[in-house]
Amino acid sequence: KVEAVTQFPRLLTVKALQEFLGMVNFYHRFIPRAAQLMQPFCESPAGVPRHVSFLEPHSSCSPFADTKAALAQATMLAHTSATASIAINSDASDYAVGAVYKQWVGGAWLPLAFFSRQLRANERKYSTFDRELLGLYLAIRHFGFLLEGRHFNAF
Repeated sequence: KVEAVTQFPRLLTVKALQEFLGMVNFYHRFIPRAAQLMQPFCESPAGVPRHVSFLEPHSSCSPFADTKAALAQATMLAHTSATASIAINSDASDYAVGAVYKQWVGGAWLPLAFFSRQLRANERKYSTFDRELLGLYLAIRHFGFLLEGRHFNAF
């Protein structure tokens, strides 16, 4: 499966772009900072259809290459232990929030799942503190079914 990702052809057609985005969206839970990596695919210059900006035959398209590399090197996730301490780390940038749900096993934090989401236009206007707090809130809401009835740390 890794070879299929690394050998994915350049985005020369709208169909190729759709296939690539579908593949990334299917595996986004295993990619740290998925929303941040996908952000360039969701924006386009004024007056240019969104899909046209990535249909460039001669560019190694940094967002495309970065996303492909992240997908190929997706973190191997651990299995949940009922007795291990768990925590959520969240972070926010100017245009996305993300979090990792992890557990403390054998003296190290092991990732169990990832979450990321792009910020809406009005959320991008929030202060840094508010964006960080929003990221933590969204992460707790996203991982709520895993956190219910357990003590956890939030960073």
